[in-house]
Amino acid sequence: MTLSVLASFAFADQYRPLPPGSHLMLDSGGFSVWSKGGTIEVADLAAWYLSIPADRYAALDVIYDPQASRANALAMRDLGADVTPAVHAGTPPAEVDRLAADGFTTLALGGLVNRRNSRADADAWAHACLDRADACGMSVHGFGITPPVTPSRIALLLRFDSVDSTSWLLGRYRATPLWDGRRLVNFSINRDRLAIAALLRSWPLDFTPALTRQRGTSDPGGERLRLLQVAGAASLLAYSRWLQARGGPRIYLASYLGTFPAAWDAKITTVLDAIAPQPEAA
Repeated sequence: MTLSVLASFAFADQYRPLPPGSHLMLDSGGFSVWSKGGTIEVADLAAWYLSIPADRYAALDVIYDPQASRANALAMRDLGADVTPAVHAGTPPAEVDRLAADGFTTLALGGLVNRRNSRADADAWAHACLDRADACGMSVHGFGITPPVTPSRIALLLRFDSVDSTSWLLGRYRATPLWDGRRLVNFSINRDRLAIAALLRSWPLDFTPALTRQRGTSDPGGERLRLLQVAGAASLLAYSRWLQARGGPRIYLASYLGTFPAAWDAKITTVLDAIAPQPEAA
């Protein structure tokens, strides 16, 4: 079983090679840099992309500025980087046709989770963009589409070729999505501790420290949190396998490299091998 990870230029110092057979997507992390008052140079990002083999490379986008985003994508392509341009919610769906006319065969949709658009409006916009992308034969990535999704949104999720998510990190907020063998379920670490314990009992690692605590004690070294994140990461990858068996997207784990050192990769894949649905049962 393999890892599937999204790495960001904004945290290039955290990058490290993944185990053989892993899937990797590279992103600019432009919003993270901008929020800290920094900037990213197109040439620097293109050079980083060209140095690392990956499945997909996200162009440097400028949120709510489709003209600047398109210009960056074209400039990076001229520098030799096979990039995926992004279109953000609120941009006219016709921008998809324009990018296809530019010769791009991949596309990313962003801004689907924000305060500017209602969920219904954002989903309707995404479907409109996906319709145009389908007509142009474009492969589409969805930024920040966090499983598990409600049944009404499964149809939207299944239309993407790939998505990325940080939902596996939710252990820090006392909740985590776990694969129960049939579906991805959000558990509360406070309310559902016994149910989580019953589920994890059959998994190959000892998750007891993640579920046992004494009131008033701390979490030395973050061991409890990290174990929950191992369970969350393996669960999301198992769900990804279930989705792909139905023609749905690959899920890339965002923020993975800043969370786990290399020694933990084998722990996650060990759990994944044990819980992921087999191909014939997926």
